[in-house]
Amino acid sequence: MRSAFASFMLCLLAAGAWSQTTAAPPLESLDVKVLNARFIALGTLKEFTAGVTLGAHRASLTISETLKGKPVKSLEGEISASQPQLEEWMALSTRLLIFRDEDDKPSEPMNLERPGLAVITADYKPLSDPVEILRYVKNVIRRWPEGKAPSVRLRLPPEGVALSWGSVGLLVPADERLEAYAVAEIRSKDPQRRTVGIDALRPFKSKANIDRLRLLLKDPTFTIVQAPEEYRGVELREYPVRERAYDVLREWKVEVPKLVLREEISRIATVKSLSLGVVGKGTDLGWLEKARNLRGLEMNAFEGLTTQQLEAVLRLKGLIRLAIPYAGIDDTRL
Repeated sequence: MRSAFASFMLCLLAAGAWSQTTAAPPLESLDVKVLNARFIALGTLKEFTAGVTLGAHRASLTISETLKGKPVKSLEGEISASQPQLEEWMALSTRLLIFRDEDDKPSEPMNLERPGLAVITADYKPLSDPVEILRYVKNVIRRWPEGKAPSVRLRLPPEGVALSWGSVGLLVPADERLEAYAVAEIRSKDPQRRTVGIDALRPFKSKANIDRLRLLLKDPTFTIVQAPEEYRGVELREYPVRERAYDVLREWKVEVPKLVLREEISRIATVKSLSLGVVGKGTDLGWLEKARNLRGLEMNAFEGLTTQQLEAVLRLKGLIRLAIPYAGIDDTRL
């Protein structure tokens, strides 16, 4: 049975497995937020004044516990919060989880007592209980003693959008769980899962992983991106698994042989209908004689048909339906 983590990762990655479209900025998982921070502490607001940065205030905080970084009893610096928020936090002695990144830019503390609090972990588990959040943060710090890790952007599944506040991606750490998952997925019999595994493998360049991706350069899976009925009887194929493996190997600066990533296959002898789009007076229709099984033909001839073009159409003995709207022939049964 597939593990819960593997199922989650497949769900996240599958939405973008067959395309490389650019999406909105991703949401940080709690794991990545913790790993990107140089300092994390639990504290309460003691006082605040106007800040230098727009939308920020200079705050003085009493620290009850330092989770990451040099332990301190108090902290001063700019935080992103409105004056009413700060007044409420100070009046109620609200417990705040403070994050400081390397650039020390003002950031909004996590209000652990806020109604409806929800944060998303790297395994897409929403946490709202302050005790669970603090325990999780400590576990991430313990699991990554060096304090930093590269991250990977994964696409959120449709059911995840409600928890993502409009974002369509989630940043997760590129750790050993992700690599193990990726290696398992590229061995799958499902071609979409193989592509998902390739995407997840990007941060893990190694000889073993290079060899694994080389095997996928001959993957037989293809998708039909242009039907022969819409492209002069020619079927256009793309090989997404090969292409994704090729892209990652090139990204890793690995020399790879010339590949067939797109291929045209003639189906003109068997195609039963064709839509030619716009046909001008200079368009050669002589190739239609190869369409021996053609039954339906549609085209837009704004300038009408030349004698040669009309003869090419009339030679189609099996044709039973012809549509040339701008020539006055509209869905004519022959």
